[in-house]
Amino acid sequence: MAFWTLSCAATLIALAMFAVLPVMPADQALSLGSLVVAFRNPGVRVGIAITALIVTAHFAAYTYVRPGLELFAGLHPAQIGTMLLIYGALGVVGNFIAGPSATKSPKTVVVILSAGVAITLALFPISVTTLITAALLMAAWGLFYGGVSVSTQTWIAQAAPVHREAAAALWVAVFNASIALGAFAGGRIHDHSGSETVFWISAGIATLAMLLATFRNPVVAKHELTT
Repeated sequence: MAFWTLSCAATLIALAMFAVLPVMPADQALSLGSLVVAFRNPGVRVGIAITALIVTAHFAAYTYVRPGLELFAGLHPAQIGTMLLIYGALGVVGNFIAGPSATKSPKTVVVILSAGVAITLALFPISVTTLITAALLMAAWGLFYGGVSVSTQTWIAQAAPVHREAAAALWVAVFNASIALGAFAGGRIHDHSGSETVFWISAGIATLAMLLATFRNPVVAKHELTT
């Protein structure tokens, strides 16, 4: 029933998008060469690296959040469903908070979000001991990660204003590959070392994303673009 309900909802959304969204033709044809040119941009490469790190960190832990919640807080399946609802609701909030701010300063927003994800994941194994603490950390996790997509996309767009479509294509490819990598790596770590290690390693990867964003900018100096 859940899958049928989602199928119907997705169909309605697709029809609504077809009816109300404006036509947005591409500025120019996207070629393989344009992808190469976009990737040569140092700001784009940094943005892609940050995206890969934080998305890998997130999905390494999030894919296995259920066994983590069961182990750390002893939650039951119905309670875990509620935790995921809290996470999702705060993710929507995080998206709308980060969007306008990322337009003004993508670096600041990406640093804050990466740090928030890293701290939340690091606290999970030691702080999620009750239903309340689980709900609070799931809310924080959703709030911080909810803004990752819009802020990293903004980073990429500001890094390559002339090649936005090519840079966006690279971003999408890396984002989806990182989902797969995170889930795969998280599974291997979970099977070998358990849930605690999954969350701590994921926190470390998110910290790398924060450090990279801290010491780099989306818009690089002109001399870097020519090297």
